[in-house]
Formats: sequence, structure tokens, C-alpha cells
Amino acid sequence: METPKRSVLISLALALVCAGVVLHDGSLAALSVPFVVYVVLALLVTSKPRLVVTATRETRAGKVFEGGAIELATTFTNEEREIGLLKVEDRLPPGLKLASGNNVGFAILSKGGCLEMRYGLTSDAPGSYIVGPIVLSATDSFGLSSKVSVLDDTFQLDVLPRIEQRRSIPFRPRKTGNWPGQVVSPRAGSGQDCSAVRQYLPTAPARIVNWKSWARLDRMYSNQFMSELGADAVVVVDKSSASDFGVPPESALTYVERCAAAVSSGLLFAGNRVGMVVVGDRVYRINPGTGRRQIERILLAIVRSDRGEAEGLGLLPEYLSLWFPRASSVMTVSSLANERIVSPLVRIGARRDLQVISPSFFGKTIQDREKDVGELALMLVKLQRRTTAERLRKYADVIEWDVGVPIETVLDRALLGRNRVLAR
Repeated sequence: METPKRSVLISLALALVCAGVVLHDGSLAALSVPFVVYVVLALLVTSKPRLVVTATRETRAGKVFEGGAIELATTFTNEEREIGLLKVEDRLPPGLKLASGNNVGFAILSKGGCLEMRYGLTSDAPGSYIVGPIVLSATDSFGLSSKVSVLDDTFQLDVLPRIEQRRSIPFRPRKTGNWPGQVVSPRAGSGQDCSAVRQYLPTAPARIVNWKSWARLDRMYSNQFMSELGADAVVVVDKSSASDFGVPPESALTYVERCAAAVSSGLLFAGNRVGMVVVGDRVYRINPGTGRRQIERILLAIVRSDRGEAEGLGLLPEYLSLWFPRASSVMTVSSLANERIVSPLVRIGARRDLQVISPSFFGKTIQDREKDVGELALMLVKLQRRTTAERLRKYADVIEWDVGVPIETVLDRALLGRNRVLAR
């Protein structure tokens, strides 16, 4: 392929020749000789560059929390004759930015020569990003001929939502399971909350003796403690296109993803069994589970699901009945900007214990980042969200999250006030 340098040299030579002919000035025409000699000599001495370059990445995928950095390393090897100048560009998708180094490299490679590129990437918004493809551009020693090739070699980077701190959140479901957790149950057990005083049995340990009753009544009594058990919970994440507003990293869906990650992490840390349903371009499901591996599955499901308008949004209650136990509590995270989610949530609230957590993103996101949004559009979105929240309050606990306050603090204030007696 012809380079701009070659085109400029030929154009200058032709311009000088034409100028000399028109002006009848042989000196002007003579000035074109060096340019012609340079181009002809380059074409005779050098050959067109050949691009037979292989790329080897150290890894094909990686994970990092938003705000963190990950280093990528790629080695390029020239398998053919010498390349006068090789330009390598590892293309970055929107949302990723360089933390260190450079994703563009230059080198003069002989046969068998190698070029190693190392650079760091970071992102302020959670998501699944594809780095690549790699664009190679080679020119000859004179810079007159070039060749471009694209290597379909990609790297998948999952930027996980940031979890501020690993801690449990208050959770008061209607029913509990049979495994240890942090939900206080009226069942007799070995918890820390005393529920009753009963007559002392000789086989009971001394630590449960109620010494005050013994001193007052001159009879031995023992304390009966309540159990601390786990429960089933399902986190529903609304990633429908109509629910999004604003620009990442401060868009509505970005805050929805951060909130879902914090809620899931807090429920798992408290010993509950947590599953997830993400409604985006399609319906994603994570089966109920516990432990560190489960939070990793949940975080990956949050970032790898794409926003969209899934046809299964209206069937969300049926999906929950099919995939999860009936006693599971449902915690839905949504911006409430999509009125289509009201009907499914109303039907879920009629059957299950339902909480809806909605990020209040308007003040920070729209006013600061969306300067071109009209006041009328802003008022309509606010009105839609307020109307949706009021309709849902009849069937669910709606928790407003001001994004300027840590989500854990908001959940503590909202959920600690729910003094519900648990079923056995």
C-alpha cells in the first residue's frame, strides 16, 4: 500500500515539472530530479513489506475491581524478513483507559526479532470489556510502502463493582433455613438472644444457668436462647434499557450494579444462601449458593450481562417460582425508571417477601454529567420514578438510596426497623 510520504514526493515532483513547463523554467523542472531519484531508488532497492507477525498474550482474561489496575503483557515475533518499521496498536474499547505504559508500540524487527509491550488498564465503571483486536502496520526502510494487518487476538477484562467493605447487612426474612447464619429465629438454639427461662435440667451446661432467678426464688432455672440461622434470598437486578439514564461511571445502571454487588455480598457474609436473576438483553440466572465462589459468580453475572429489553421481564414471577424455593425473600435493585417492571413486582410482592432498592441518581448524575438534558425531560423521569415507587409501596418495602451515602448505611437504617416475628 502506498504511504502518504510516497504520495507527497510524487506530487511534488509532478508539480515542479508542470511549473517548469508552464513557466518555461528548466531550473524548476530540475528540482524534481532528487525526488524522482529517491522514489525510484527506493523501489529498486527495497521490496514491499511482509507482515508475518505472531502475537502471544500472557493471559486471555482477567478480573479487577473498578478503580484498580491490571497489567497486560503481549510479545510480538517477526517470522519473516526484516521489517523497516513496525507499528503495533492494541485497541481499547470505550470505558477503559491507560493506567501505565502505552498500548501503541514501534520497533524495527529483524527476522526472529521480538517486541514486548506492557501496559496497565483501569476503569471507573463496572463491565465486561474486550481489548483488541491488534492492528499491525509495517513500512519499508524508505517509508514509501506499507502494509496493514489485523490480528483477531483479544483479551477479556471483567471490571467488577466495587465493594466498600465486607460486612453483613440486616436481613429479616419470614422463614429461615436449617443452617447457621445471623438471622435470629424463635427456634431454641445456641444464639446470643435469650427468649425464655425454663426449669434447669441436670444435663444443661452451667453457662446457661439464670443466676438471678436462682438467687431470688431459691430454685435453679436456665436460659433458653434463640437460634441464629441462615435464609434463602434472591437478588433481582433490573438492567433493562429503559431503566438506564446518565453517562458511566455515574449512570443509573452503574449504581444499580454497585448496589446489587453490595447487597449480595452482605447477604452472603451473613451466612445466607443467595441466588440472582439479572434481567437485561435476556434473563440470566445464578443458582442459590454460599461462600466466596458464589460472590464471584454473582459479580461476573452482573458485569457480563448486557442491558436490553428482555421478553421475559413479564414472566419474572414465574421464573422465580420455577428456579428458587418458595420461602426465598426477594430483593430487587432497580432505578424504577421503567414502568414495565411494576406489574411483575406487584405479583412477586403478593407471593413473597419483597424489598425494592432504588438508587436516587438524579441529583448527581443528570445535573452534573448530562448538561444537554432538558428540564422537561428531567421532570418527566423524576415523576415516572416517583409514581412507580408509590405504586410499589403497597406490596413491597421500597428503599431509596441516595448515592452520596454508602449503601450499607442506608440498608442498616431501613432494614433494622423491620421487627418481624420469624416463622419456625
